[in-house]
Amino acid sequence: MFIQKLFNKIDENRLEVFLGVCVFMLAVFGASVKHVASYTLALLFLSSCFYVKHWRTSWRSLSVNEKNVLIGFLVFTGAGIMSYYNASDDYEYIKELGRYLRFSIAVPVFLFLVYTRCNLYKYLIYGVIVSGPVYLGFALYSWYNNPHLPAQFGYHHTMFGDAAMLNAGIMAAWLLTCKQSKLIKGIVVVSIFCALYASILSQSRGAWIVLPAYALILVYYSLQTRVVRLRYMVITLAIIIASIAVSPAKDIISSRYNQAVSEVQQFSEGKNLDSSVGTRLAMWAIAVDVWKQHPLIGTGLGNFDEEIKRIQAEGEYREIYPHDDSHNVYFQTLATTGLIGLVIFMVSMIILPLILFNKSGKWDSSKNLTGIILIVSFVIFGLTWSWIMRAPFIAVYLVFYLVIATSLRFDDEGGRY
Repeated sequence: MFIQKLFNKIDENRLEVFLGVCVFMLAVFGASVKHVASYTLALLFLSSCFYVKHWRTSWRSLSVNEKNVLIGFLVFTGAGIMSYYNASDDYEYIKELGRYLRFSIAVPVFLFLVYTRCNLYKYLIYGVIVSGPVYLGFALYSWYNNPHLPAQFGYHHTMFGDAAMLNAGIMAAWLLTCKQSKLIKGIVVVSIFCALYASILSQSRGAWIVLPAYALILVYYSLQTRVVRLRYMVITLAIIIASIAVSPAKDIISSRYNQAVSEVQQFSEGKNLDSSVGTRLAMWAIAVDVWKQHPLIGTGLGNFDEEIKRIQAEGEYREIYPHDDSHNVYFQTLATTGLIGLVIFMVSMIILPLILFNKSGKWDSSKNLTGIILIVSFVIFGLTWSWIMRAPFIAVYLVFYLVIATSLRFDDEGGRY
């Protein structure tokens, strides 16, 4: 009987189930299995093309805040197009422009989800919860085979660790805001620990930086809503700290911290510029120099590594590899698209989405809080690498945003999933 009801429900909501499975797979495997994230965004876009005649109707139904975010995505793509004026390598420019075009793709997908009234939020949450043990399994497998290297699977360890941390933050936000049975809460708590440990094994320091921000946001929310008593939060925090202190994670964190401090000191002395931190600091300095030469629209997409080679030919920073990525999304945007591009990025990717998720002036729902967690995560992730240079992580950002933002239209808070 249960199976029959399940199949009947799937048959009645075939489109939502199909899209939901895509979102679920992205949440579980988006930063660990190649092509899953990009294929998910592509499938959403292709599906939206079948509803092109309804895009105008959907647009008219949007709120001012929703329209502003979508316009911001289009304008950000425009900033990338405008930078062609200074681009010197057409092939690299077009390749990088393809990443910028993904933000434009998000617009019809948003209109499509609004018109079809597909609420995919629960599928996203299901996937995020399942992802904790999956990420930990991948991390342990990687660590077992290469114990002296950062844990990763499929993609670079930074992307792997950031995605695991992002999912942990979303799970924590959902746990605070939704009424669930003790069994479900226990499962989510275990999954959070798995995701956190996977992120630690990845040795992605950028992911670790976001953890205090999560704590501040969740503590603030808890104190404002009194959903969790302060003593319970203190106990939970103590358990997390104790768990890290008695596990190998403590040594990993300590080692990476000491290494970062040492590399900063060496960079200030002009030594070991090709270290992890030294290379970042060098490329940030180069990005500022490049921006000074092209202050408004930048040096052009795909030109950053050429600028490094030019500077190296002049006798500076010869020790570092000429990366196409400055390892900081803000310096990268400033160098390649100029001050105009950086302002557009800040407004369209950070300010406008935050306004949308915080439109009520308080984070009174799971969706608002997870939206805040999403944006804050990418703000901090961008301090240590240029995520707009990596198509899979762009897809993760966009799909998570699209699902959470469109789900705000559904009044189903507090219910059990």
